[in-house]
Amino acid sequence: MEEPTSVNYLLVSQQDMDWGTTVSTVGHQHISPHSPYPSTNHPSLYLFSPSQGRILNEYQIIYIIGGQGMFQSSHCRPVKVRSGQMILLFSGEWHTYSPDTETGWHEHWIGFNGSAMDHLVEKGFFVPSNPIYDIGFNEQIVQLYHQAASIAQEERPGFQQQLAGIVQMLLGFTFAQTRQAHGENHEEQLAVAKQYVLKHFHEDITPEEMAAKAGMSLSQFRHHFKAYTGFSPHSYIMHVRLNKSKELLVNTGMSSKEIAYTVGFNTPYYFSIHFKRVVGVSPMDYRRMAHGDNAI
Repeated sequence: MEEPTSVNYLLVSQQDMDWGTTVSTVGHQHISPHSPYPSTNHPSLYLFSPSQGRILNEYQIIYIIGGQGMFQSSHCRPVKVRSGQMILLFSGEWHTYSPDTETGWHEHWIGFNGSAMDHLVEKGFFVPSNPIYDIGFNEQIVQLYHQAASIAQEERPGFQQQLAGIVQMLLGFTFAQTRQAHGENHEEQLAVAKQYVLKHFHEDITPEEMAAKAGMSLSQFRHHFKAYTGFSPHSYIMHVRLNKSKELLVNTGMSSKEIAYTVGFNTPYYFSIHFKRVVGVSPMDYRRMAHGDNAI
């Protein structure tokens, strides 16, 4: 039977910090209805008053798997949180949260720091104004928290690096949710456009054609396509062509010129320039490297 509360505090070495992500705490607790919060056995280093809130010098990913409550931060007005939602706490950001008295809740958390997360925040992958993620109940995520707790308890060599991998997976789940949310009302339309490119990438197709296939205006299509895939329509076409050219370079004896025309580039010269700019080596050097000849 799972303990009502389980907390692990972890040591961090300079080598761990150099890895890019360090985990400071892993735990979970079950707050029964009409119970005080924070509970008397709440982690002492993280005690706070919900009426006053707090500021942490770390990030935390909190997953609510039962009950409901409220959350508020400097960049987020008071909002209801419920089972199946994930809360991302930002380092240096004032926040407060607590379970509803009538329902209580069950929370899992992992606290972490490091340059890897700082970079993701700087690049806008995660923003303080959007700290709540509607993940739904996901057994795989629950198992990741259980796995993190087990690793933290054993503290075997390399445990921080293993925990860093779990943090990245949890962040991946949350980011994937934002992508899906952007495209949830247009997913079928965007899928039609993607399939059109995969079938006709070698032709002189345009973003306008893609938008028409999706049944959207060009401006609407560009917005939703970029939010959903991470690529602009034109970039997506070019990446599909490059990926196909890599397959042909590795699996056929076709010349660079033949491949250029086969995948839809107007000139072999432009193909070679674009390939080297994106991949870092020329098409023929890529072929040699793929075949095990590194003398380029």
